[in-house]
Amino acid sequence: MDDKIEWSGVPAEITEYAREGMMPTSSDGTTDAVENFNKESMKAENADIKASVSEIANSTMEDFQQLTNSASPEQSEVMRGIRRRMKNKVAARRSRQRKSDKALLYKAKINTADWIRENYLIPCREDKKREIQALKNHNNALVDQALVAQGLDPKEFTLKNQNGKIVPYKLDGQNEPEGSLRI
Repeated sequence: MDDKIEWSGVPAEITEYAREGMMPTSSDGTTDAVENFNKESMKAENADIKASVSEIANSTMEDFQQLTNSASPEQSEVMRGIRRRMKNKVAARRSRQRKSDKALLYKAKINTADWIRENYLIPCREDKKREIQALKNHNNALVDQALVAQGLDPKEFTLKNQNGKIVPYKLDGQNEPEGSLRI
């Protein structure tokens, strides 16, 4: 927690508890957590428990066992309830924080993937399209040169693969026949 927060009007026990990260607080130190802390304090007071709520919630398991062993069964039950609720609040807050952190992580991963797609993959795809078109054009120019070398008009003929042999083939229309070497 931020040590620069003004804790005016808030008991020292609560501010210490909040600074230890056991409860969320607003900038003025007055939150639902303070009310919850006060409710737990009232339960402890009503059960005539001498230990503070922060002692109950923050003590080690051994220290907590000593507290409950030195108390009546009713007081022990109240202390267990206080400890369980306060620990549960901390666990719930940590769980919400982990969920928020995961959401931020996934958003960052999505943004990174979008950046890679926009700045790398799409330009690469466009480069590959241009490269493929250049290869097709070069291939078609070679086919045309081979036809001209044989004295054939490239607009009327193409080269076709028939049974493993490359042979000139007269075009019937504008479409290249199956097996044509033109792309």
